[in-house]
Amino acid sequence: MRRTIALFVALALGLGTGAPVLADCCDSFFGCAAAYVTDGLSCVLQQIVSTIRSLVDLLNNLSSRVSGVTQRASDEARQYVSDTIAATRTDAQQGEATLADAERQAQDVYTQETSLVSVAQTLHLAPSSTFQQKGGAPPPTPTPTSSARAISAKPNAARPGMATSVEPTPPPHGALRGLFEKGLAEVRSLKAAGDQDAPRLSTLMTQAEQSEGPALQSALDAADAAISAPIRNMLSRLNSMLSDPTSLFDPTDMVTNLSDSVLANLDTNVDQMVNAITAGPQKAFDAAQPLHDELVGNAARAAQIAAAMQTAYAKRTQASQVALSELLPRGAVPAGAKAVELGGRRSFAQIQLAFRKNVESIRPAASERMQALKPLLAQYKALRAEALAARSKAPAYRSDFGRRLDAACAGKTQAEILAQRDQWIADARRQFAGDPKTRDAVIALITSESSKVRTLAIQKR
Repeated sequence: MRRTIALFVALALGLGTGAPVLADCCDSFFGCAAAYVTDGLSCVLQQIVSTIRSLVDLLNNLSSRVSGVTQRASDEARQYVSDTIAATRTDAQQGEATLADAERQAQDVYTQETSLVSVAQTLHLAPSSTFQQKGGAPPPTPTPTSSARAISAKPNAARPGMATSVEPTPPPHGALRGLFEKGLAEVRSLKAAGDQDAPRLSTLMTQAEQSEGPALQSALDAADAAISAPIRNMLSRLNSMLSDPTSLFDPTDMVTNLSDSVLANLDTNVDQMVNAITAGPQKAFDAAQPLHDELVGNAARAAQIAAAMQTAYAKRTQASQVALSELLPRGAVPAGAKAVELGGRRSFAQIQLAFRKNVESIRPAASERMQALKPLLAQYKALRAEALAARSKAPAYRSDFGRRLDAACAGKTQAEILAQRDQWIADARRQFAGDPKTRDAVIALITSESSKVRTLAIQKR
């Protein structure tokens, strides 16, 4: 039986010289013969071959696609880890650079403020020292004139009846030394904290890089076992159906079961694979969050202090001094008393949120790329149901074939029956000229059934 089915499949695949496919299901003598020997499978043979071919083509592509899906999922997971590491390192590098620049700026302001005082003192003391070396007395210090004293006492004298607006005299160079010393100390303190945070942050990012790799191979192996291997088995089964479609009637539908397993395992497997890749880095990221935000926040604050020092030095106004003072700590500040200001940069919580969203998008994208399998699998399942229905009608096809043969031989002598048999055999040879195996199978069937009719005819005499 399986050999006969294989012959019909060869015919349907066009392996002969283009002989017609007998899928007419008992509307002709040879159609009934085909339905008889195939248990009704010839009724859906063309559809079976077409669908199986389509599935084989799809699964061949899908096999590489599944490898691509799992590989892409792992690549995306690793890329999202790498992106997060890169963003963190960039923030750390910029933070370190900002702290270093702030310290240089603060030091420059402090140096300029104090160096001018030293120069002034030197200029003031030099004449007196020279004078004393010559044995003379130092020159008298000039005293302000009365008019000068009056101006000094009333720098903004106004006419009677007008409001008086007193502009404070800008502090001389050297007078802001104490304020700038505090500013420089605070910037140095922030930089010292940054110098501790940066290497710790770098170590955590290295750990994140190293932890994503070890679980990757086991994740890919699991993906192969859960998804790729079943697809390979499906391909083997479908290819065998092309040479023997009777396997479509097997009690266990391997193709359907395997396809359902592949689709069911896809989401779970991709999740496991992504988790295997990202679990280690996630721990490192969680530990890095406070260090990142402290480093970035300290850099922003140090830059503000350095800028305020430059402004206070240049303008020397009370407002600029107050602005600088407000940036400096007034005694110990309790931990957590003030939110970390990041100077417009993303907090690490925002970086992690982007990372998690990207990771969560991998599984739905992978599932969507696998949906091309579903329509053809549905078509395959419908075709299998149709073939099973046709198989249930096989007894009717056998009976119909027997009636046709009996009707053709009814009332004929043995010689006439033999002549009819020979005619059928000749027709079979012409009809299946391009497929000797199919020709021989049909001839064997005709010969066997004609012999039974002849025997009955002899017994009736």
